Amino acid sequence: EYLSILELEEKRDFIAEKLSKGQRKKVAFIRAILHDPPILLLDEPTSGVDVVSARDIRNMIKDYAKKGNTVVLASHNMLEVEQLCDLVSIMHKGRIIHTGSIEEIKRLEGVKELEEVFVRLVKAEVVE
Repeated sequence: EYLSILELEEKRDFIAEKLSKGQRKKVAFIRAILHDPPILLLDEPTSGVDVVSARDIRNMIKDYAKKGNTVVLASHNMLEVEQLCDLVSIMHKGRIIHTGSIEEIKRLEGVKELEEVFVRLVKAEVVE
């Protein structure tokens, strides 16, 4: 099913090293989600994949979380974080500088976009 959704059926028997970067990224995502772990760790899951596949991966992540599973997502793409996450920890130089719901964090900073919150918090850390 996952191979079909991410349009990899014809690549089923290929050696991973012979696949494109985007295809390898999709295979890595499938390998991570395939065994239905209760906690799924993802690092930039849509980086390097085409727009359609990125949307499909995001939808799969949402469906996975709706089943009661926990998804831990590391990403620099704040728009994607807003689409996928309920709780956010913002890190700078390997240290968590703020944690909360997206709405709470945006409200505290008085902005409408998570990206702006991230920039403000990181710049404040640099000044300190």
